[in-house]
Parts: sequence; C-alpha cells; structure tokens
Amino acid sequence: MKNKNVFPIIISIIVLIFIIGLLIFFMITENGLSINKSKPQKDNISYTNNDEIKQKNIIALAKNYYKQREYDRALTLLDELFIDYGEIEEAMNLQREILGEKQKSEHKSSSSSSEVELLSSKSEEMPFIIRKGGNIESGALSPNEKTTAEKIDSLLNQGINEYNMQNYAKAKSSFFEVLKLDSDNPEANGYLSATLFDENQNDQNNIDEAIRKAKKSLKNDPSLDIAHLTLARIYEKLNSIDLAIAEYKNLLSIKPDNYEVHNSIGKLYYKRGDYENAKNEFQKAITINSDYINGYYNMGVVLQKSGNIDESKEFYKKALSIDQNYLFALTNLANIYFDETNYKDALSLYERGVKISNQGYFFKKIGETYARLGQNDKAIAEFKKSLSKNSLSTDDEKKDAADTYAKMAEVRFIDGKNSEVIEYTTKAMNFYDSNPDIYFFSAMAKAKTGNKDGAIADYKKLISIDNKNILPFISLAKIYYENRDYTNSIEIAKNGLVIDGNNYELLSIVANSYQKEEKYSEAIAWYKKMLSINDINISVYYKIATSYKILNNDSEAIKYFNKTIELDSEHFDSYYELGELFFKKADFGSAKKYLGELLVKSPNYSQKSKIDEMLKIINSSSVTTQTSNKNIDTSSDIENSNG
Repeated sequence: MKNKNVFPIIISIIVLIFIIGLLIFFMITENGLSINKSKPQKDNISYTNNDEIKQKNIIALAKNYYKQREYDRALTLLDELFIDYGEIEEAMNLQREILGEKQKSEHKSSSSSSEVELLSSKSEEMPFIIRKGGNIESGALSPNEKTTAEKIDSLLNQGINEYNMQNYAKAKSSFFEVLKLDSDNPEANGYLSATLFDENQNDQNNIDEAIRKAKKSLKNDPSLDIAHLTLARIYEKLNSIDLAIAEYKNLLSIKPDNYEVHNSIGKLYYKRGDYENAKNEFQKAITINSDYINGYYNMGVVLQKSGNIDESKEFYKKALSIDQNYLFALTNLANIYFDETNYKDALSLYERGVKISNQGYFFKKIGETYARLGQNDKAIAEFKKSLSKNSLSTDDEKKDAADTYAKMAEVRFIDGKNSEVIEYTTKAMNFYDSNPDIYFFSAMAKAKTGNKDGAIADYKKLISIDNKNILPFISLAKIYYENRDYTNSIEIAKNGLVIDGNNYELLSIVANSYQKEEKYSEAIAWYKKMLSINDINISVYYKIATSYKILNNDSEAIKYFNKTIELDSEHFDSYYELGELFFKKADFGSAKKYLGELLVKSPNYSQKSKIDEMLKIINSSSVTTQTSNKNIDTSSDIENSNG
C-alpha cells in the first residue's frame, strides 16, 4: 500500500471508523432463541378431603385424562385415591385399562420433548457490517479515476454507517450513488442487498431485488460474506432450508471458525427434523466458543426434543452457569423438573423466573406446581397473580386468561367446590369460548349441582369443540339416560361409539336404554356386544336372560340364567327366575331344585312368600299345573339391583 498517495487525515479517519466499528461488532450478539411455553403435562394433585364426592370427582377426572391419553396423570390420581380410600372396584378397572393403553404407547417420545420448539432465544439483531477494504491503490489511476474511487469509497463508508444505525433509506441512497458510478461494484451490490432485505423483510419486491443484488455481488466477488449472509437469511425466511444451509456453508468456507454460523446451520437442521446434524453444528459452535450461551441452550433443546432428557438438563444448567438469569434455559429446565414430578426444583426455578421477569407465566406455573403439591389455596392465589399481570390486550392473552381460569376450576372441582368451578368457567368463557377444559369442568359442576340443562348445553359445546374426545359423549348420554330420555341417550352413545366402537360404558348405555324402551330384541343384541368385550359380566348375562324371558323365549332365558349362576353361585335372583320358569312349564322337579337351593342360600329372600306357595303346590299331588298357574301371580317384580 502506498501511503504517500493518501492524505494523512483520511487515513486517520478510516482507521478510527474501523476501530469503533470493530468494538461495536464484538459487543453485539447474534440472533437468539426463544421457547414455546406450551401447556405442560400434569400429574397428580394430593388432597385431603375424604368424602364420597371427592372419590367420584377424582375418578371422573382420571377418566378425562385417560381419554386425552394423559396416562401418567390419570394413573397418579388413581394411586392417590387408593392410598386415601383403599381398593375401589371402578377405579381398579380403570387403572387396568389405562396401564394397558400406556404400555402400547411407551415407544413414543416423551410428552415434554414434543413440546419444545427452537426459535429465537434473544431479540433479533440485524447484521453489523465491518468493511474490510477502504484503502485506495491509486498508483495506476488517472486523476479522474482516483477521484471516482475516492468518492465510491466515501459513499460506501457512509452507506455502511447508515445501515449499522438502521437508517435504511439513507443507506440505500449511498449505495445507489455508488452503482451510478460503478454498476458492477460488488460491495455496493452486496450491502444494498442487505439493506433492501432488512428495510422490510415482508416485502416481496424488496426480497426479489435483494436476491438479485446479492447474486450480482457474488458474481464479481465470491468472497463477500455479507452477500452470502443475506442470501442465507432470505432463504431461511422463505423456508428454503437447503438453499439457506448452502449459503451458510459458503460463509464457513470464508470464515471457518464462525460459531454463530454453525449455530444458524444447526437451527435449520433442527427445523428440518434432522436432530443429529443439528447437534453436530451446535457442538461445533460451543467447541469454538466455550462461553457461547445460545449454543448450550440449543443443544439442550435438540436433546430434549429427541428424548435425551438427562443430557438436555446438563446443557440447560451450563447455559445458566454462564447467565443465571437466562430465562429460556431456566424455563425449559423448570418444565422438565415439573414433568418429572420434581416439584421442589421446579418451584425454585419458577420463583427465580418471577424475580427476574415478574411475568404472569411464572406465577401461573407456580400455581400449577402448588396444585400438584395439593396446596390448593396457594395455587389459586398464584393463578390470581398471573391474571393480574395479563393485560388482555391480545387474543393470545385472552386465551391464556381463559386457560388460567380453567386451571382454577380444575383445582376447585377436585375440592368439590362446584359453585367456584362454575364461577371460574363462566369467566373463562367470556375471554375464550373454545377451550374444551372450560366446558368439561363447567358441565361436571352443573350436573353435580342439579343444573342438568346447563350441563347438557356445556357437553354439547364441548363436543362441538373436540369431537374426538369420547368422555363428553359418555357423560351426556348418561344425563339423558338419567332423565329417561332414552332416544337421546341412544343417539349420543352411538355417536360416541363412532370414536371407539368398543367403549363399554357407551355400549351399556345403548343396551340399557333399549331395555328401558322395552325394545328387548335390540337390547339383547347390544348386551351381546358387551359380552364380546367382557364375557364374565354377570349383570349382562342376567339382563339378557330377563329380556329373553319377557320375549317368551324360555330356552334362551334358562340358558343365560344358568350362565349367571355359573359365574356367581350366590346370584339369588337367577335361582328365583329359573324356579319360576320351570314352575310355569310344569317342570316341578327342576322348579323345586332351584327354589329349594335358593331358600338354603337365602332363607329370607325377598320373594319367600311366593316361593313357599309354589313349593306348596309342587308338593301337593292333588293340584294341577293349570290350577297353580291360575291361582298364583308369578310375574317377576324383582328390581334388578345391577341396573
């Protein structure tokens, strides 16, 4: 370089600009990452209210979680129920069913890893341009060429300064002036490309022009890094992942130790679902810069997403060792502890999050944690703090408020405080009317307080929101059945069976409804469907037998009454029905056998007077079968104790 041809003052200014720019560059960080604060999986809540309402509420809630495939959450509820109340048959049957379904799904990734997203962990920063050149070799230039070169150099520096200050209009003006003097100038085309894109990243005309300028720049100077970077960012914006990766790799060929570029490539591999290559790039980034916090965080995310939870925790901890206030790593780590039911460590991190940010999100998570610990009043207090931080100015904030009220309703539902459940769900509906949890808890609470019409309306709304959840079909069909509206109970139950044709509760509702409508042939058909699933249900055999008896199909009735006794030798009603059937058929020997056995097993059976009268006739050789049928009313008036 021939310094004698350069004015000393120009050299001083250029050097000063370069030093200032270099210092600013090292002070500014690259694009960061953020997290998706999705609804976490929830486990058990411990409670102390030992009453029958609580038992029913817990079983109902466990069923809801089961239908949503939240197996661990449902099983934990049932475990607590067994601890408090011992073995409850309905709960034990539900537990066996859930365990079977859970075993089928164990090959799937854990729920916590599926909820983590890799976005930006810090606010986006625009690239900061530091110009390599700036000195003019003017020895072979004519005076006019020298003047032009100096003007171009000055305009480029002006444009770069304006770009770095995000004064894009002024930056464009400077770069366009350069192109008037030299239309192929690679620096001007490259810097103009970045300016056009950053001026408005959503303007397609700007994007198209930026691509053209970047490509023209690289045609004349393939080593100009700003042009490769701009193309990579544009392709990433357009979701052209392969093209973006290619441009970032071109950058690495120029700057192989650029850890930020490795991080950017890793994010793109992650976005494409290529977790192995993503991990490799993040590892390269933190190998080059051992204090690169985003690299550790991203490594934690990709490990968590791929199911390596223990490893991911270590990388989140490393990120927090660099910056203990790094909320994104703190949040992900806390949520892992929460999913692992390590509520002590989760609570500690959530409380630290409150101190750092005072955000409603952390108050809400603290509330959920207290709920898991059974400290319900504390949970409600924290949920209220979360709501106080919500400005309700956007749709997302309104949805979050509705979700918080739904969680408050869940806590009070378990407590059996149905009036509070209705209060909270009503508030939730005012903010967002498409959250299924709101209508589930509202319907359950209204049903328990006798507002069946309100419960029906809520279940219908719940079905309209989520027609794949079978539980509202079951609950709604039950209400119709209890109201003796058998037409609707059958219709709703059959609609639910479209989701799961083997749902035992729905099959039972259909069969029992047909029986109540005295459509015994239809009832028998549906009872037999139940037997195809569970062939040892005594009650179903008995109901089939009584239906056949009403249809005067004595042979089938006898067959199913005998099957009932085979399964339960103490099923007294079946002995009575068989004795009566054989008495009517004048088969006194068989009648005496069953009636006699019944009196031995249950001397004070409810129909003893009729049994005595039939046995008196059977033992009297002078009475005919016709007389006995005429003088004795043997019509069955036994209330089926099994429903």
